[in-house]
Amino acid sequence: MVDAKPGVFIVYNFQRQMTKELVKSSALDGSIEKYMHKVPIKKNDVFIINSGTIHALGAGALIAEIQDLLISPIDYMIMVV
Repeated sequence: MVDAKPGVFIVYNFQRQMTKELVKSSALDGSIEKYMHKVPIKKNDVFIINSGTIHALGAGALIAEIQDLLISPIDYMIMVV
């Protein structure tokens, strides 16, 4: 984390096994976050998230995301503005 405002968080990976239908419906209705791990973050925190793992940041975080394109040449992103 390059910088983070107080109260900012990261969500990543699912807390339980998810079906495709539940992932799709919860993404569409905005409830997907409740199925994910949620961790408060602060400046200088480091997270290693495996390739292909769903993850997102709350508003107020400035990050440097380094990716190894030799391992995973495709990165999927959902942006909420």
